Amino acid sequence: MEYIGPIRSRLYRAASWFRHALQWGSGSERPSAFSWPELIPLLGLLIPLAFIRLWILEDVPSNVTGDEVEYLNDVLRVLHKGMGLFALAGDRSQPAINFYYMAGFVKLLGEDNAIVAMRLSSGVMSLAAVVVLYFYLRLKAEPWPSLLATGLLGTNFVFLNFSRGSWMNAGTIAFGILSFLLLELALSRRRLWLSGAAGLASAGAVYGYAAGRVFPLASLAYLGYLWLRRRLQWRTALAHGLVFNAVLLLVFLPQLVAISQSFEQYTLRARSTFIGDEQSRGYANVLLGKKFEEPYYGETDMKDILWHQVTFSIRGFVFLDPAVGGEGRENARYGPIDEAPVDVVTRILFFLGMATVLFVHRRDIVQPTIALLGTIVGLEIITTLPPSYARGLFLLPFVYLLVGLFLDKAWALPWIGRVGRAIIVVGVTLVAIWNVHHYFDWGRSDELAGARWPSIQYEEVPLWVETETQNLKEGKPDLHIHTEQWQNLIKNRPAQ
Repeated sequence: MEYIGPIRSRLYRAASWFRHALQWGSGSERPSAFSWPELIPLLGLLIPLAFIRLWILEDVPSNVTGDEVEYLNDVLRVLHKGMGLFALAGDRSQPAINFYYMAGFVKLLGEDNAIVAMRLSSGVMSLAAVVVLYFYLRLKAEPWPSLLATGLLGTNFVFLNFSRGSWMNAGTIAFGILSFLLLELALSRRRLWLSGAAGLASAGAVYGYAAGRVFPLASLAYLGYLWLRRRLQWRTALAHGLVFNAVLLLVFLPQLVAISQSFEQYTLRARSTFIGDEQSRGYANVLLGKKFEEPYYGETDMKDILWHQVTFSIRGFVFLDPAVGGEGRENARYGPIDEAPVDVVTRILFFLGMATVLFVHRRDIVQPTIALLGTIVGLEIITTLPPSYARGLFLLPFVYLLVGLFLDKAWALPWIGRVGRAIIVVGVTLVAIWNVHHYFDWGRSDELAGARWPSIQYEEVPLWVETETQNLKEGKPDLHIHTEQWQNLIKNRPAQ
């Protein structure tokens, strides 16, 4: 172990050179206070971000996935038959309240535009996530770096894909980051009511996609961290934790009751993707001491499978390795095959952001870091087919959070001047434009259309809506893509 000392000393020397060469301080200074005129450039950014979420929404992505039409069934059930607000819908692990939200957009735009309306609901939530990230960044960085990082998130091609599909992931991200923002404001201002608001936002995240469970856990761990570091008295930490938890549990209590009554149904999805469960596609059962003919990524031994899970999760979520970007049977639906979830420039900025946070600009990002670690351990390593951007979409806001912190320090360099800042703005704008162009190229591609199978075509949606609505009125089983009923309807439909 004698080599550890020299390696450590070299790392410290490199960090010292990094700080000295760029003339950066300790990063203990606070960013400037928020001012209302900041909203003008923020609103200016939201206009193009909204446009790229609306443009040809009925054509890109180029088909309608099985998940989308299954969600459409629940939306139609809300509109025509009624469904308990806390019933289990979707894959039977999703609270029905999410489908009431989608149904509101369908009601507004009409059932003939049902898929567009459902996608629009995701677009609105993704814009909310972008706005909340801006305000969270403003706790730690100046306005322009915060705005630039926010714009990069809003134009990221993977995030755009989730923003233009009938997903609930973006809403979960928006509520989760909002809960982080409110809790940190509560602690800095000593306001218990803000901790209650943070608990309310955290409940919104838990009501969303399953990945939302990491957010309240991260917030509670954060309170414990502050107490252990003696940055918060135990009485203060306890008071804020109790208020946070009380509101969270009170708001989520009706859903807990519904879950307890259908626990097997609620946990079916989690059990089917758990790497060690009997229903996790058979091959993973070596973790239970059983071996099957079908190997898992070529592996049948327990330690080899675990090694695969750990390495692929870390490569995908820490190193943003393009080689695993399209791995997994579902990831090709979320991002281009053999690509990282971010462009090359952002990937470099992310690594610089990590170096900035570790060695130079020690902003408090404990909550999001715990959430990302919880995502990697609790949603990637122990579930099949990592890395999964659907389960781990929080990776993207985390990446751009670190990008924003790096840009903040670069923006403040004493020698950079107006010309240097203008170059940063132009460079970020060009990266954003490339991302948008890349998304629409990929969104129209045969690669994505094939990855979204099983699917139906847009022109088949009115037939689906008409048939499923009739089934609901007559009390018949739901319509599904693979049913004989649907196949016969497609074969016998009149020529357009």
